[in-house]
Amino acid sequence: MQITLDPETRDYLRKLRKKERDKKRYIKISVILALDAGHSAQEVAAILGLDDATIYRYAAVYQNVGIEDYLKQNWVPYVGKLTEEQREAIRTEVSSRLYISARAVAAWIECTFGIHYHEKHVVKLLHSLGFRYKKTQVVPGKADAQAQEAHIAAFEQLMAEKNENTVVFFNDGACNGACNGAHPQFNTNPEYGWILQGEAFEVPSQTGCQRLNITGAVNAQSTVALWEKIEAIYPGKRMIHICDNAAYYRSKLIKEWLRAHPHVKVMYLPRCTRPYSPNLNPIERVWKLLKKEKINSIWYECFEDFKQGIMDFFNHSYLWAMELKSLVTLRFRIIGY
Repeated sequence: MQITLDPETRDYLRKLRKKERDKKRYIKISVILALDAGHSAQEVAAILGLDDATIYRYAAVYQNVGIEDYLKQNWVPYVGKLTEEQREAIRTEVSSRLYISARAVAAWIECTFGIHYHEKHVVKLLHSLGFRYKKTQVVPGKADAQAQEAHIAAFEQLMAEKNENTVVFFNDGACNGACNGAHPQFNTNPEYGWILQGEAFEVPSQTGCQRLNITGAVNAQSTVALWEKIEAIYPGKRMIHICDNAAYYRSKLIKEWLRAHPHVKVMYLPRCTRPYSPNLNPIERVWKLLKKEKINSIWYECFEDFKQGIMDFFNHSYLWAMELKSLVTLRFRIIGY
């Protein structure tokens, strides 16, 4: 591989390299100057810490498009052994079902196209196709999308028709999991974070499963005692409490209380994801932020410290005002297949 530059271009590239601050552009200029100086592709690769194929590719692109386009960062790089149609087929296949390893994708490529790929190259290929290796999200297996759509439509109509004398609350109490919702468990949980490669960030854990029970609504805390406190805050207002289908929200006590307070109504979330529809209840997002900030990967030596940490979250909620403002919105995600 030989490139011969005219004196004017050679001088221009030397001056350009001297002022260049972008590492990739600096290397690309150096490749051309080194080949012009008579070095072989193998020698240039060894000097610059590149592979031979990259040197040949840079030289070919330079000869085909010229210096200006060669130094642009938007030229299409080498894509390997696959055609664009094959890449699109891989994108479709990996999107259609869950592949838990790059090795499985490599096996599918070899079986389908007869092309062998090393596992590490499949990882790069998948990244170039827009895939990232991350956790799956668990959603209810029997979610009624139509019921959710109907609930959202009814809620939107309620919000459009309500006047300034009506106040709407989202409620949530005892939830459906050991560490979910309003039952924070006195223990640490793993959490994503930036950790040095090759290092571990260890957080001690507790034994047992002691929990702190919290009942809440987006504007305050839940059920009869809470609703009466809310009434004291909003005297003379018409109240609408949006609740899931937990048994206590339909209990005899609640029904009797509602009969005695006709200005208070309950709007139940649809029974499309067991008794609960967390995707339709914004306060679930508050519990998620609570776990992230005060529970996951945080060590509390005793239960009282744990309880105080939880209370600090609510007593100093202004510290998370921006996160809460972006999380607690009336945008709902419909779950369904």
